[in-house]
Amino acid sequence: RSLKYLPKVVTGCLWEFADGACDKTNYPYYRPVQTLSIMLTYQISSRPWSFHLVNLLYFFAASSLVYLVTRLLTKKLLLAFLTAILFIIHPINSGVVNWPSALSELTLVMCASLVLIFHIKYRETGSSRNLWLVYLLYSIAILSKEPAILLPIVLVSIDIFFFKISIKRLLYVDELKKYLFFAVPLLAYLFMKTAVVGSSLGGNLASFTFIESIHARFTLFAQYLGKLFYPHPLSIFHPFEKSSDFLSFNFFISFLVAVLFVVFLFVFIKTRKSILAFAFLWFAVFLSAVLIFLTGEPDHMLFERFVFVPSIGFSLIVAQGFSYALNHSPITKYIGVATLIFITIASWLIVFPRNSDWKNEEVMYAATLRHYPDAHEIRRNLGELYLRKGEYEKAKTEWEEIIRRDKSWKDITMAYKGLGDYYRVQGDTETALQYYLQAAETGFSPRDYVTYNDVGVI
Repeated sequence: RSLKYLPKVVTGCLWEFADGACDKTNYPYYRPVQTLSIMLTYQISSRPWSFHLVNLLYFFAASSLVYLVTRLLTKKLLLAFLTAILFIIHPINSGVVNWPSALSELTLVMCASLVLIFHIKYRETGSSRNLWLVYLLYSIAILSKEPAILLPIVLVSIDIFFFKISIKRLLYVDELKKYLFFAVPLLAYLFMKTAVVGSSLGGNLASFTFIESIHARFTLFAQYLGKLFYPHPLSIFHPFEKSSDFLSFNFFISFLVAVLFVVFLFVFIKTRKSILAFAFLWFAVFLSAVLIFLTGEPDHMLFERFVFVPSIGFSLIVAQGFSYALNHSPITKYIGVATLIFITIASWLIVFPRNSDWKNEEVMYAATLRHYPDAHEIRRNLGELYLRKGEYEKAKTEWEEIIRRDKSWKDITMAYKGLGDYYRVQGDTETALQYYLQAAETGFSPRDYVTYNDVGVI
């Protein structure tokens, strides 16, 4: 909140305020660009409108840069325009713009796009100034969000697909050392992150076996791709179940989707379809970042914001189809225009009412539970919100519903604690004590000491 803490931008982490120390946090996010943006936005106003305005401006900048990158790469104005438009109107991207905490996705797109722009300019002009700007912007991109680490792979694809530089030529010393220099900002980032957070880049699938983690990556890939084709309903929560059943129909379809994706990528590379090959590779690189750094419990696996950056590749693929239709024949032109109008209207019908769900916590939680009534964590949060607002009967109803639906839920202890809080507020300490004791018996998380404290208080 205060600029006197500006050094904390690089010496602190996002969750230090809640966990007390960065090396003890369960969420080791080291994203100085996000921290700096939040700090500076707060100087404008602490009200929500200022943070939302910043996200809107970032989205405008990101979309404009997506247009510029596509235009520079393809030299096709219509294709670039369609790619940017599809990226803007895709319903799944609205959540990133509406949720201020997702601004790291926006800054990543901006920085990554600038890296690509100056790399293209370097290849076109040979100017060392542009190359140094690539390294500088790569450093900032990494400090925005971790997947930026993989940007050199995208740059190699640009060299091969668009500048027709052979792999053999890229292995020459003069070319290879340019790519090896990306290790300097990467190592600097790793040193800074380790010094502050003390953790590696890898995910932490503590509740998953190795087999379950392999299964999860295939099924998540297919589900994320499916959300881009059919984003309804938009939600802050999407159910995901861990499994090791490789013979299930669900896994078969997921595996088939992954195989077909790889086949299409290989075909486009072999047939020199540069635009489509680049689009597929962009999607694969940034979605693989999500899958490689997979972390957490099943309830925290499938988030719409994780396909924000990959959706640029998806938009380019769809835009290429529209561009072909609009330039092929009068019939395909009319079909293409009608389809684009239909997609735009459909997107509006999804996004416009969804925007109102972001009004406040209560509205968002209620909207989520309408689609996914088994989102127990969301229901628990709603119960706690009702308790804080003094709407005790509503709170009681939510906690009882959790217990009715799933007594084996991993965090069921908090539902029993919530009922204990309800009865304590009502003055019924005997019933409150019964629920607190039940909460203590079911608790296993380190933070569940609070339930023992509640028992001790009574």
